Amino acid sequence: MTKVTLSTVDTRKTVFVEDASSVQQILNDNGVNYATASVMIDGMTLTPDRLRQSLADLGATGECTIATVIKMDNAGN
Repeated sequence: MTKVTLSTVDTRKTVFVEDASSVQQILNDNGVNYATASVMIDGMTLTPDRLRQSLADLGATGECTIATVIKMDNAGN
């Protein structure tokens, strides 16, 4: 089992998942919309093919943080 901290623009929560879970599966299971976001695991940006790799394959077992970041140009205008 891996302790995952999910961090999005408006929420932050902790979930426990199997090491064989993919980042994509974790995001989908927790209702995180990542279609227009960059996804990072422990600060490393993931490409779409790496989203389907398991936490074990990514070397992120035990404890990790998955963050979704949305870049909004001219958000203040």
